Amino acid sequence: MQLQLSLTPFLFVPLAIFMVLVSVAAFKVQGEVNALLPPDQRFSSWDWTPAKYRRLWKEHKRLCPASRWRFWMALFQILAFVLFVASIVYGG
Repeated sequence: MQLQLSLTPFLFVPLAIFMVLVSVAAFKVQGEVNALLPPDQRFSSWDWTPAKYRRLWKEHKRLCPASRWRFWMALFQILAFVLFVASIVYGG
């Protein structure tokens, strides 16, 4: 009997960690932008769409050009996507 080891569990844990890190980075970006926007233009934490993410990204770039949270958010998203694809390809 040959033991087959699937990589899916080993890829799932880092994937979950990076998805949490994406959420943390997104909340940090949202917090930085909301601190500088007037109350009627602030971002709520509900109902995130691609258009809302795009607007948040643009506002953060405009209001907080020296912040590194956009970089970390993008890096965590890319790593999470790569791990997701790897878990599908090598999942068995």
